[in-house]
Amino acid sequence: MTVDSKETNDHEYFQLITYYNKNNILIENEYLLAHFRSYVDARFDYMDRKDLLKYCELLQELGMLFED
Repeated sequence: MTVDSKETNDHEYFQLITYYNKNNILIENEYLLAHFRSYVDARFDYMDRKDLLKYCELLQELGMLFED
């Protein structure tokens, strides 16, 4: 699995990040956390509302939801 896939969409990326989170891979790797946050920042205006809410919930759970 990779986070730098060119053929992914927001829903698939969320599934990957969720997998990493459930297996404590995400929280142990600062690069993945930063990549995840920058991905959400870049895609925020274009995501489906349902997917966006899931991303925001996970960011909040990780303590990474900021008002910026």
